[in-house]
Amino acid sequence: MICNTTTYNIITVGRSMPLRIRTKPPKRIVNKSSTSENLPEKVRRLIELCIKDKMITVNEILSPTRMHYISECRFMAMYVLVVNEGLSTVQVGSLFNRDHSSVIHARETVRGWIEFDKPFRIRFEKVLSEINLLDNQ
Repeated sequence: MICNTTTYNIITVGRSMPLRIRTKPPKRIVNKSSTSENLPEKVRRLIELCIKDKMITVNEILSPTRMHYISECRFMAMYVLVVNEGLSTVQVGSLFNRDHSSVIHARETVRGWIEFDKPFRIRFEKVLSEINLLDNQ
């Protein structure tokens, strides 16, 4: 028996269990319009502080690239926005063209880096102190 549904084919072979096979790619619900020009001023300045020592642009942080030196800065910015600024994971995800689960992954990854990676921890504390100076002005 083969039965078509909207996104799955259900196939039963003999007496075995029915198999659900995806026939259409899943829809991604993300905001594709985020660019450095569309970001709120405070978020853009925070990202610029996270990429200060690296040769990266804000648009590269918002891009889908997974290169480590870019994703490390992206994770740091996401962590600061969620933990220090109090934004929700959904809000931060929409700012970075990501899903909320990507933001949760970034938060947990940065927690591990802070705990075990001393050079990252030093750089992260430097960025936090610059953010605190920016907030106090």
